[in-house]
Amino acid sequence: MIMDYSVVQRRCALALPIMAVALITGSELRAEYIRTSSVGATICKGFIVRRCSTNNTIQAISDGRDGRLFEFAETFDRVDEFRNGRCYLYNAYRWYDPEYHAHRSTPEGVWQHLGVPDSFSFDCFKR
Repeated sequence: MIMDYSVVQRRCALALPIMAVALITGSELRAEYIRTSSVGATICKGFIVRRCSTNNTIQAISDGRDGRLFEFAETFDRVDEFRNGRCYLYNAYRWYDPEYHAHRSTPEGVWQHLGVPDSFSFDCFKR
């Protein structure tokens, strides 16, 4: 079979700009959320009758395994919900395998464990 090289050249000429744009903008196609406020945690206690506290401002989180504390991230590749300039992260498996524990610093500088939150929320914008 004999190839018409002008057809091949035209296809390559079309494909190269498309691939270049995809490579350059590929990282920008992914939504990124930027945190602009302190982090609030909703912490519920009880199994049948649940009492929830929503005014828990936190400064650190831990994975509950080794006691190390981590600062809450400033940017997120994804969030569970984005509504009215506010981002929400849900700790969906908190009964089975708690992912995160919430902590805040007291005025004396002691870290206080608040519990395993049902969700985190914070002001954010989508970039």
